[in-house]
Amino acid sequence: MEIAGNTGGGYLDSMSGIVFFMLVGRAVQERTYKSISFHRDYKSYFPIAVNVITPSGIQSKSLQDLKEKDVVQLHNDEIIPADSIVIKGKALIDYSFVTGENDPVNVKQNEIVYAGGRQVGDQLAIQVIKPVAGSYLTSLWNHHAFAKDKGEKNDAASAIHVLSKYFTWILLSLALIVGVYWAMHDPSKIVASVTAMLIVACPCALLLSATFTNGNLLRIFSNNGLFLRDATVIEQLGKTNTIVFDKTGTLTQSSSSHFICSGHQLTEDEKDLLYAVVSPSKHPYSKALAGWLGRRETWVCSAWEEVPGKGIEANIEGNKIMVGSGEFVGIPTDKIKQKNATVYILFNENITAFHILSNFRDAIPSLIPLLGRRYNLSVLSGDNDSQKSILNDLFEGKSELLFNQKPIDKLHYIESLQKEDKRVMMIGDGLNDAGALQQSNVGITLADDINNFTPSCDAILDAKRFALLPAILKLARASRYIIGFSFAISILYNIIGLFFAMQGKLRPMVAAILMPCSTLSIVIISIGVSSLVAYVIGLSLKSNE
Repeated sequence: MEIAGNTGGGYLDSMSGIVFFMLVGRAVQERTYKSISFHRDYKSYFPIAVNVITPSGIQSKSLQDLKEKDVVQLHNDEIIPADSIVIKGKALIDYSFVTGENDPVNVKQNEIVYAGGRQVGDQLAIQVIKPVAGSYLTSLWNHHAFAKDKGEKNDAASAIHVLSKYFTWILLSLALIVGVYWAMHDPSKIVASVTAMLIVACPCALLLSATFTNGNLLRIFSNNGLFLRDATVIEQLGKTNTIVFDKTGTLTQSSSSHFICSGHQLTEDEKDLLYAVVSPSKHPYSKALAGWLGRRETWVCSAWEEVPGKGIEANIEGNKIMVGSGEFVGIPTDKIKQKNATVYILFNENITAFHILSNFRDAIPSLIPLLGRRYNLSVLSGDNDSQKSILNDLFEGKSELLFNQKPIDKLHYIESLQKEDKRVMMIGDGLNDAGALQQSNVGITLADDINNFTPSCDAILDAKRFALLPAILKLARASRYIIGFSFAISILYNIIGLFFAMQGKLRPMVAAILMPCSTLSIVIISIGVSSLVAYVIGLSLKSNE
């Protein structure tokens, strides 16, 4: 009023205080996750350039310049950049990066290999049949789920802004009513009472309670291994009622496996001979078998041949030994008793089914029952159902377990749950989970190395802190009550302040002094209560890094 009417100094100390505290709160939030980038498209997961075979020799070509009919040369452990046809070489493709399925796929010449697969073994020549942007894998990223701005949607739906909006309208309505009342009874009190009302009941204090609470929660979550994309995710975490897990790399740990033998039980002598057969091979399953057998006496094979993608055939001291798929060792598919075995071993006439099972993470046996008490749980896996019975026991037969799921199947499953009005949190680990993570209300990537790339998601959870997930979710649920408590104190303060301001008993100068004091108290209460609740729940308030 003083500035508009040029009647005084018109100091903006109150407004400056408000802006200062809001900017500090925002800085607290931003500092927590400023070093983490969550948004990536498919190009982030492919090589920058590939080797293209041309009449003049091998040329390096950037990914965006790759065209149909280009012939790409791949070496061992290189990723297929676009859907292509195999034209030369033996293709053994590991699609675990895309589907979660551990078993490499043997692809013959003139058959299609898909973008995202990784060549395991010999040099390979493939001819591109679709540009990178048109490949099967990248079509997943073009799904409408990725067009959504989840952060903006969550922010718009946040209870914080809804409450603040109504508070503002109520305050302005009261100010108008008070102005009219004093205009009719004592016009000299109009400016003082209305000004005091607007100062003492500024809705910014309400926003600050949420800002500082969320900023502190972001810090606590990051100290406990959960890195959120933005503060709006906290509210969505608290509303979650359904959790969907990927299996391979999420529930299980790829770096740790255990082995089960069924059928013919190998004797120690037979294990010695088997070691001599598998130890020369570089195939992952051969190395797993050799590791399971341990260091043993070395025998000389009179005949040894490895057929890429199928298995090994050898002869030692008159013993015929074959290791590989059921089809390779000569077992008719309809007569295979042990379905979904990783490797079959034919030792003369005896058959052993060898299962390589990834171990569940240490936290899983205790984690799942805890979560099952409050949330609906499901498992989606791109792998086969060889561990279905184990998972069924782990989830106590109460959860839906789906196997052989393609990336788009996972996304559609999340959609179907949301159509049932469920608030879904998806936890995955690979690019194949990207669509489901984006479609879910909250998508969390479980990372053994948080510095590695991640799919589009709302949060990254350090795998070493997986056991803290129930406590993290409990704190997220509590955040609503913490903010509500801060709101209640702020509103109580506003009511008391308005009571005196509406009567003209509170001078604007006094209101200007009380306003930053109340703001400071809200900040202290918000941070203090959220830290206390986190401590009681069992979360660390300091970084363990």
